[in-house]
Amino acid sequence: MSSYKEVIEYIMLGATTVQLCTAIMWNGYETVTRIIRDLERWMDEKGYQSFEEIRGIALKDIKTVEELAKELPKFAHIDKETCVGCGTCKKICMYCAIEEEQGTYVARKDQCDGCGMCAQMYPAHAISLSEA
Repeated sequence: MSSYKEVIEYIMLGATTVQLCTAIMWNGYETVTRIIRDLERWMDEKGYQSFEEIRGIALKDIKTVEELAKELPKFAHIDKETCVGCGTCKKICMYCAIEEEQGTYVARKDQCDGCGMCAQMYPAHAISLSEA
């Protein structure tokens, strides 16, 4: 964990403690001061008085594997207008579902698993997940 955002995510998932050992080893003890300062700023901006107000707040949005299996599958869709042709999506896709086509990229639905990694990592935000 190296930023206040990760600390907040863990608390929103119910954590009562977080570990910063690796961040301290990599960046020194001042990392703790920076994270605490950033946490206090974020809390003030959002109007929270304590972590108890956000602890576990994200749990209601987590679905089980069984619940996800009941949903319609989603597949990557690459917007050809927004695609910059960098190839990042193809490099990231572990299912080999993305192919180059005339300077842009296309996701093959028969190969796509719908994991969303390409949409998360693509720098131009040209990839979305949608139902077939």
